[in-house]
Amino acid sequence: MTAMLASPQRREKTVPRKRNRLAGRISVLGEDGVSAQLAWRRGSHEDSQTAARLFAQLHAKGYHAFVLCGGHSARRIDAFSPALGDVILTPGQSEGWEDCGLAAWRASTMDARGLLRSAMAYITGMKLAAGTGPAQQQGPARRGKRQALCILLAMLNDEQRRSIRQSACIELRGAASGTMYRLRVREQAEIEQLDQEGKVQYRLHIAAPCMLPLHAAVLVHVLHLRDPESEHAYLSGATIVADGN
Repeated sequence: MTAMLASPQRREKTVPRKRNRLAGRISVLGEDGVSAQLAWRRGSHEDSQTAARLFAQLHAKGYHAFVLCGGHSARRIDAFSPALGDVILTPGQSEGWEDCGLAAWRASTMDARGLLRSAMAYITGMKLAAGTGPAQQQGPARRGKRQALCILLAMLNDEQRRSIRQSACIELRGAASGTMYRLRVREQAEIEQLDQEGKVQYRLHIAAPCMLPLHAAVLVHVLHLRDPESEHAYLSGATIVADGN
């Protein structure tokens, strides 16, 4: 009898209350891959307000926001809602980023980290100290790059995951045009536009923030190409070089 009662009690302790379950998360791409993350709990008004402030401040600085949808797709958004789920903020190319230098980019990334520390302090009531030594800096950098890779892999199907492992490239179809693109995962994240026979028609070079690590830069490409409203605008800023020239 005692054993029969103990089992439900253990299950009751391990199952979180609905109010405390995570409802969504904002991931900010930066020089460490995912440079900052902030999650909000279901039913928590304070968490939602903190996430909304972070979203508004970075969106005002020129970041592009995407919500991850089902079926490995993404949708560009301009306003925050607690019902969105997973949101990714990427540094924009045109809205305030064309003319800013490396110092401004670093300052904005550090500002995002500061916003995250302030948000966590607001939620937990504890002041979080920023790491300053080499060990403290390397740990978050490795974790941020892994997080960016995990988000990228979550947006790919099984065949694309095998392709990125075997040949360091991804083929995907543009959400608006239906054009096939091949993304090369190299030192520079290249985009190749393919013709109907699968041959390279153009090589597209898009000036991205230079501090983004490789998988984060590829993730930015995938997000824009998977969104019907972003594909053409994103590629309009590319330098197009005919293959073989």
